[in-house]
Amino acid sequence: MTVKGSLYPTRLAVIAMGAGLPLSLILSLAFPSFWIIGVVWILGLLALILLDGFLATPLDKMEPEIKAARQLFHRYAG
Repeated sequence: MTVKGSLYPTRLAVIAMGAGLPLSLILSLAFPSFWIIGVVWILGLLALILLDGFLATPLDKMEPEIKAARQLFHRYAG
């Protein structure tokens, strides 16, 4: 799908990302085995920002784009 326009995160998303980054850094310094929580936090917020962008975009501004192979694999049995 292609969308005409730009995707900007909301203020809440920017604040959540900004607040989560130092908290995850402090947590990973205090407990090194919990470093993955920071990665999950960042990836989770990015997924929510993309989901918000797709849900907020009107359907008339989306253009479906299907790419298919020009030639399909054909095995010669002989």
